[in-house]
Amino acid sequence: MSKLNFPDSPTDGEIYAAPNNVTYTWDATVGVWTAKPADPLTLQSVGSISGNTQIGSTLTYEPGTAAGGVPPYAYTWEWQTRPQAQ
Repeated sequence: MSKLNFPDSPTDGEIYAAPNNVTYTWDATVGVWTAKPADPLTLQSVGSISGNTQIGSTLTYEPGTAAGGVPPYAYTWEWQTRPQAQ
């Protein structure tokens, strides 16, 4: 865990962007740093899969987009097959 190095003599309303992706603002009236976490991650568009679903063919995955949160984002996916009807 990283140590936070707040300024020694902050001024009212001073902003400290910490390496933990949290922004802190100095409130001189009460003498405290107030934390504001990063915005939550929101999904802007879902991914898509294209291609021929025949054995031996290639499928292509295009990831969706997201905003907020703490980048970089990691995408994961899992391919699943269904048994063919007989």
